[in-house]
Amino acid sequence: MYLDYSEPKLRAAMLTGMSADGDMVRQFGTAIKDFSFDADRYNFREFAARHLAKHGFLPDGVPLEQIHTVNSEEDLTVDSSGQSRLSSSLYSVGDGFQKSYFQFIKEVVRGELFNFDFYFQTVPTFRCSVPESPGYDWRPNYHTDIAIGHPPSVVNFWVPVTDCRGNNSLIYADLKDSVEVWRRYDCNFKAFHETLDRDDALFAHCMEISRSYDAQNGRGLAFDARCMHLHQKNDTDASRVSFDFRILSVDAYNSLGAEFVGTGRRGAQFRPGGYYHEKSVDQL
Repeated sequence: MYLDYSEPKLRAAMLTGMSADGDMVRQFGTAIKDFSFDADRYNFREFAARHLAKHGFLPDGVPLEQIHTVNSEEDLTVDSSGQSRLSSSLYSVGDGFQKSYFQFIKEVVRGELFNFDFYFQTVPTFRCSVPESPGYDWRPNYHTDIAIGHPPSVVNFWVPVTDCRGNNSLIYADLKDSVEVWRRYDCNFKAFHETLDRDDALFAHCMEISRSYDAQNGRGLAFDARCMHLHQKNDTDASRVSFDFRILSVDAYNSLGAEFVGTGRRGAQFRPGGYYHEKSVDQL
């Protein structure tokens, strides 16, 4: 699952990206940016709630933060990829959400945040974290998406549609602290994860440099893909529903120097017309 980047051409391309300033730093002077948007304009929470209600996951009057109280453990249990029946159902949320998502990409991500053209993840990744996290029986997985094949020049976006705090939210580390860890392992992410599973000192260090993103519907976090992040086991009394996606500037894609492919069962092709929409945001 995790790459050691032993193939020379791919390793060279990865190392070039790992040592670059990155689009986040060039745009904002920082690798992590909290942002806000008009939640009522895009209605992400309402789309998710209506869909879950339609499919029997959310009875009338129950807020999304309490969805764990009205569903079976079987529906809430996550697999090794962190997906449950509940979160997986959101992939059929419908054209209304997708239209709003595209509008958000154009108006907020391109219109308010970034001043360059980019490719964007066609279908966002949906996630749901519930108290006690049934099925989450592995050591918290501090990682970067680069470890599973994403280009290092990607920008990640994480958008909750519920209130989130502590361990029901996204946990992340600053770029400098993250890169110091990756370089300690010579960007061999396979070796890093093998060590993380058994080395208490490394695990404690990752915990020490990380923090929680506490937010609510109408806020989001953009961060450089090289930043360490993860979803913890939920020890709060509230569920969190969120979606995340990635963008890759057209200039960064054109200068990658190698083909990046995901290590998952689908072997995602990180290119326009594959994982990314066939059109850049300025071509929509």
